[in-house]
Amino acid sequence: EETQAQEEKYQAVLQRAREEQENINIEIKNLEQEIRRQLSSQKTNNFDWQNISGDGTLAWPVNPYKGISAYFMDPSYYAFFGINHYAIDIPTPQGTPIHAPADGYMVRYRDAGYGYSYIVLLHANGISTVYGHVTSSFVSEGAYVYKEQVIGLTGGMPGTWGAGWLTTGPHLHFEVRINGVPVNPLNYLPSL
Repeated sequence: EETQAQEEKYQAVLQRAREEQENINIEIKNLEQEIRRQLSSQKTNNFDWQNISGDGTLAWPVNPYKGISAYFMDPSYYAFFGINHYAIDIPTPQGTPIHAPADGYMVRYRDAGYGYSYIVLLHANGISTVYGHVTSSFVSEGAYVYKEQVIGLTGGMPGTWGAGWLTTGPHLHFEVRINGVPVNPLNYLPSL
């Protein structure tokens, strides 16, 4: 009976985490669309968003010297958590600086306390990038960022600031989206 009660609690927590993750995915897509609409008709901080440069290639936001622990749409991730994985997970020590992979615009830092915290950047060519399980951001919303600029710090250690429910260790959850739709980040990054 005790085991069954614990399983029911676990399933309830897992369901809340799944719902939170899907809501965040929708939130990011809607936010990106709205910001792109706003930026397309104005200059931001004396910067002409229409003329942002970029060829669609990105730099690694953290050094991938430990490889990749979960891949884009990884079936083992779905089997474990029960949700799709729209990113790659890059293992890295807690508090590693996150570098902007291209010039862009800081859209959002969601500080969720001990919940899932993330950063969203917009780039040229319809590209946006999302950084999950972050402990802090060094850039204000609305600011222009340059390629390689430090934008925040990684997290992911269970039970720490910004980690959220769905984490198994320190890493950076890194998403690439084209016009709001998640795509495989490895298609836009230099080979390992």
